[in-house]
Amino acid sequence: MRIRRTVTTLVALAITAGACTDTLPDASTTSATMPASSTTAATALPEDVGPVAAPIRHPATDGSIYFVMTDRFENGDPGNDTGGIEGGPLDHGFLPEDKGFYQGGDLAGLTARLPYIAHMGMTAIWMTPPFTNNPVQGQGAVESSSAGYHGYWQIDWSQIDPHLGNEEEMQAFLAEAKALGIDVYFDIVINHTGDVITYEEGTFSYQSKGAAPYLDASGNEFDDAAVAGDEAAFPALEAVASFPYTPAFTIPEEAEIKSPDWLDDPTVYHNRGDSTFDGESAFYGDFFGLDDLFTEDPRVVQGMIDLYSDIISRYDIAGFRVDTVKHVNDEFWVEWTPAVLDAAPEDFFIFGEVFSSDPIFNSHYTTNLGLPGLLDFIVKDGLAQYVANGAGADVLVQAFDNDDWFTDADSNASMLVKFFGNHDMGR
Repeated sequence: MRIRRTVTTLVALAITAGACTDTLPDASTTSATMPASSTTAATALPEDVGPVAAPIRHPATDGSIYFVMTDRFENGDPGNDTGGIEGGPLDHGFLPEDKGFYQGGDLAGLTARLPYIAHMGMTAIWMTPPFTNNPVQGQGAVESSSAGYHGYWQIDWSQIDPHLGNEEEMQAFLAEAKALGIDVYFDIVINHTGDVITYEEGTFSYQSKGAAPYLDASGNEFDDAAVAGDEAAFPALEAVASFPYTPAFTIPEEAEIKSPDWLDDPTVYHNRGDSTFDGESAFYGDFFGLDDLFTEDPRVVQGMIDLYSDIISRYDIAGFRVDTVKHVNDEFWVEWTPAVLDAAPEDFFIFGEVFSSDPIFNSHYTTNLGLPGLLDFIVKDGLAQYVANGAGADVLVQAFDNDDWFTDADSNASMLVKFFGNHDMGR
């Protein structure tokens, strides 16, 4: 993926107007006899005229990023294929003949192949989430289940997923990448965790806030959106009383399986049923049963600030790619992004996934909410139309003409990461 290198720069020239005189000179008056201010002020420019500010250019915009789904790249250590979990494929998730399960790729294999990636001219790697996942989710049969090989069902952020390796192997990978001049970006997830919570009611259809409003621990209705992120105003919640569904644990022994510990509290999730990916449910619903975090709750905001600030302190990484950005409320990003950047090195780069090709909608996340960059779905879709669907080159002109939507005081279209396909969509 190539990060666009086009920047729109506004240059302002300061011109000082000369003072007006009470009377105009007559025709016999020459410039030599006129006051200096009457001639030079109207025609000469200050010697120090220049740009208002240096063009915004993040160091990451000069790089090429190689996307890696670690499980699907290279199996360097067959000894970790099952993640140290006993049993069969429905327990440990390793089933190489089924693409819905772990295939064996790991950090050892990725580290061994770093020279290959460097030889292609890549300056960075964006890797799928590396922390411990719920190994298998489904309905109790291979045909109706799949594994967390992709990394987006995380349950424990304190350790590397054992299917991929261990802490020492991650540190060795990062050190070797750095030695080869390759930055590493971790893919991270804010919207949800792996599926551990079920509902006592046994049904999972989405329940709207209008039909079933949230209740505080005392049984009073409240609008979470009106107090989102407000620590003083957001009320205490109670698992049985506060939600449309009563949260419980699918496997009782997994009630304390998540780390950090605050993620084990069922009241930090929306508990409204499965998302329809439309309207309100796009923010509050569970993605195919995944536990959807209550990101309006200040406890979740601070918890995620602490979690990812800690990851920055533990690993020598260049930034984050953030999954499912548009499915998290705006107030969260306004708090989380600057706090995490404050905990990071100076050139730490965050780019998000806003699955949309609408420049007005997408630019809201960089110009109003403070995310430094995004994946560029606008150019990606334009190229797909031009190359594969017979559209004219005007679709590309229109895509690049939308750059100005992304220009503000600290970011612009140069921070939109180009890509033409990934694990979510084919080329």
